[in-house]
Amino acid sequence: METTAKTVTDTTAALESTISQVAAMLKEAATKYGPDAVDLAMVVYQIEAIQQIVSGLFLLLLVHLTVKALRYLIDSTAEGWRKDEAPTVSGRIAGLIVGVIFGICIAIYAADRLLSVTNWVAAFGYPELMMAKRTLEAAGLM
Repeated sequence: METTAKTVTDTTAALESTISQVAAMLKEAATKYGPDAVDLAMVVYQIEAIQQIVSGLFLLLLVHLTVKALRYLIDSTAEGWRKDEAPTVSGRIAGLIVGVIFGICIAIYAADRLLSVTNWVAAFGYPELMMAKRTLEAAGLM
């Protein structure tokens, strides 16, 4: 129990130290390069957040098209079974399996982009949040 408490204390101290260093570096950069550079960085992070949201919407469209294609494959596979066309049915089933895997992967990626609160907040008001998130990721804290 004491080891866990010591580890938590050490981790907290390291986190505080890293955040202080990052804050000092940001303050130094703001002083050195001026407010124009900071404003430019905020615009860049806002554009990046909007790009993430738009690409997520595009991926949702791709998921929709994949579902439509899978429905067509299901219908044609059922028709093949009714006509007793075994070779084309097995090929269509393989296509269905690949399509389902593809659709699930794209849906997960789209959800990752669209369900990120950071993207929405940065796109519509506070790009500082995205900057802070990227800074913490670069420091290895997220």
